Amino acid sequence: DNGILLCRHHHLLLHDEGWEIETRDHDPLARFWLIPPRDIDPTQTPRPMPSKSPALNDALRTAERHRAT
Repeated sequence: DNGILLCRHHHLLLHDEGWEIETRDHDPLARFWLIPPRDIDPTQTPRPMPSKSPALNDALRTAERHRAT
């Protein structure tokens, strides 16, 4: 329910380089955010990870429109 798929290369980079992933349900088009390590960004400003799945993006937009009405 709260998972994200990463290829092995990016999974290892995430763990080996100190990046973190967090979820934010309030932003339907960027549910996952990358938090960089302090040596890359001292403020650790979250970076959105928008989905690259057209089907998921369409479904999220439709759900968002229904919530707005």
